[in-house]
Amino acid sequence: KKIDFHVHTGQNLGIYEIKRILNYIDEYEMNDMVTLSHAFSLNDIGHHKQVELAKEFVKRGVTLNTTQPINGEAYPFMTFLNEGVDVNIVNDNINDHWNPFGTGDMAERLNRGCQIHNFKDEYTISRTLPAITGGLLPLNNEGERIWPKVGDKANILLSKSDSSAHLIARLVPERVTMFEGEIVNGEFI
Repeated sequence: KKIDFHVHTGQNLGIYEIKRILNYIDEYEMNDMVTLSHAFSLNDIGHHKQVELAKEFVKRGVTLNTTQPINGEAYPFMTFLNEGVDVNIVNDNINDHWNPFGTGDMAERLNRGCQIHNFKDEYTISRTLPAITGGLLPLNNEGERIWPKVGDKANILLSKSDSSAHLIARLVPERVTMFEGEIVNGEFI
């Protein structure tokens, strides 16, 4: 189980706090035990520094959770995902406590993240999917199917969309949710 640090402080002080947490991870041998939520200060540093920190996160198994807020504090989550950091786009709760907008729909939250960062083409949008699937992508960069595989748990969202990018960009409403092979929500007509 991970310890979830909510780092709301921005700018240099927030980066200082994150670096202190990294030092504590080393000092107390807590690799793979820490999540940083919000971490708004990651948007206050340049790309080069983001990549440097991403490498430090990967080295220590740090997970990042982000709500991708629309107030200018949404860091470029794909920079971290592309460097191998476990990134999750999340809500603070089923409905967001920070503002009245949102439904708890993770595709909707990812849609917002794509809009904030101006992702517009199908490939780029499709590559954001791991931020809401626990790191899973159906296709690798060469277009080969890598998920699902025989024997994988049947925990899946099925939708009447042409692709994962279509689901994210258009928020296709026709969806069925399966948990452990059983339909738990929705139906196709």
